[in-house]
Amino acid sequence: MVSRSIKAIITQKFSIEYAKISEDTQRSINQITEYYASNGLYKSGALVTKYTEIFSQGASRTIDARLKIEKDIRTLAKKPFSGSENRELNSFLLSLVDSFEQQCGEKVKRLSKHNTHWRFHFNLLKNQIPVTVSMLQAELDILGGQIMRSNVEQGNEWDFFISHASEDKESIAKPLAEALIQEGYKVWYDEFSLTWGDRLRESIDNGLSKSRFGIVILSNNFFSKDWPINELEGLWARESLGRKVILPIWHDISKEEIVKYSPMLVGKLAIESSEGIPYILDQVKRMLNKDVTTTTNLNKASQPPIQLIAFAENDMFESGWKEAEAYKQVIMYPTNPINPVPVQNLRGIVDNNTIRLRGWGGTTYPHDSYDTKFLRRSDGIASIDDAERFYADWYFRYWYINNQLQFFQRSHFDEDQDKDIPPGSMDMIWLLMDIARPIMFAKNLIISDLGVTKFSLDLVWSGMGQRKLILLNRNRAPFSQKYICNEEIIRQSISIDETTVLLDCSLSIVGNIFWLFGWEKFNYQQVTKDLEAFLSGNFPD
Repeated sequence: MVSRSIKAIITQKFSIEYAKISEDTQRSINQITEYYASNGLYKSGALVTKYTEIFSQGASRTIDARLKIEKDIRTLAKKPFSGSENRELNSFLLSLVDSFEQQCGEKVKRLSKHNTHWRFHFNLLKNQIPVTVSMLQAELDILGGQIMRSNVEQGNEWDFFISHASEDKESIAKPLAEALIQEGYKVWYDEFSLTWGDRLRESIDNGLSKSRFGIVILSNNFFSKDWPINELEGLWARESLGRKVILPIWHDISKEEIVKYSPMLVGKLAIESSEGIPYILDQVKRMLNKDVTTTTNLNKASQPPIQLIAFAENDMFESGWKEAEAYKQVIMYPTNPINPVPVQNLRGIVDNNTIRLRGWGGTTYPHDSYDTKFLRRSDGIASIDDAERFYADWYFRYWYINNQLQFFQRSHFDEDQDKDIPPGSMDMIWLLMDIARPIMFAKNLIISDLGVTKFSLDLVWSGMGQRKLILLNRNRAPFSQKYICNEEIIRQSISIDETTVLLDCSLSIVGNIFWLFGWEKFNYQQVTKDLEAFLSGNFPD
């Protein structure tokens, strides 16, 4: 635990900063109130927006100030967080946001008793707190190239294990392990030298139970072992369900060879051993810094069924999905036990609950309005839409639903295939649609008396690194600055039941994603209007 003297210093410094921020906030509130009152606009909705903006900015400044003080003092004292201190800081920051939210609420209620949209900004701040605290903890952990984690709560924990074929020990595994150890990391790799007859899943599970991260050296030697390919698919599925734990390195192997062994691994961000140990070491540190899940804490969902993912991905690749394709993905599944649905009824269930958007640009979900092939599977049905489009050389949309109403859907980015759209972009309106439609589809299934009381949804966007947010609607002004995503994969997990307010749920997801693009002060009113249009079955103007 951190000493009382250090805690006292942090508390003292923060109390000074907090007083300044509170004073600034109150001054701004008084000034804006006086201005609107003198112009006869005291009861206007614009004043609610201003109050929300000022108080939420105050809360944000308070969080930043506390985190900076924590970092500066702990760095000087070489005192990292323990698990309990991490939780303590999370709770403290949440209480600060609650305080600003309460003050804002008192102001807003005097103007409008029914306006609740202002709360979204504070919910967004609260959802970001675990992420920012975890990022600070990661910075403290690797500061100076050494791990400074508390041994009291962590126990016998390794930072990395290295999974590799024995033939690759001398050329890459051992030099990398030695370099990591010299940097102050704890590395366990000898016992995970993979020889003939080992099972990948068992080795990975054993290593991850005692290590924070696993470095997997993929090579022809590695793949020449007697691994069933579905073990690799299971590993991919497992890693995709939570925070990043697998750090792959390609060693003397080409993209074409990786595709031959396991197409899904091609799309996974990896390092090539030919870059050299210093480069690998630097990239490992960067990955370590970004070890933060982007999953929202609002109605956090349980983990998707691995068997569903493994079957659907295998079926999808056999049906023509291209390797290393950037994609959008939805996984949806009931959280309560249900009686199996007859397979012959699934097509009708999907059709009866399909989302159909009115207006130009409107489409249907889960399958598009173009030619769609429906395929019978042993316990479900699949849909493949690969019909040609006049605007694209390549088009592929796939979904699968089984008799447990577990649903998997994946498609590429239309922005990447349309010849008239800049590559590597994401349209804001299409993003909102990709969020609203599956949530509406889940709600429809719940109220259809199929025995489902709650659905968990896992929304994934892969291939997001350096993707630019754009507006394709020519009736709207383009963004005044660039918003670039720095995360390779975005994941948002939520739960939906009959009582869920879809607008609030959608706004929380949108806010988290925009934050990853660096668009923290997005046009809340316009985004709300667009989402309301989608949720009412219309494509926004």
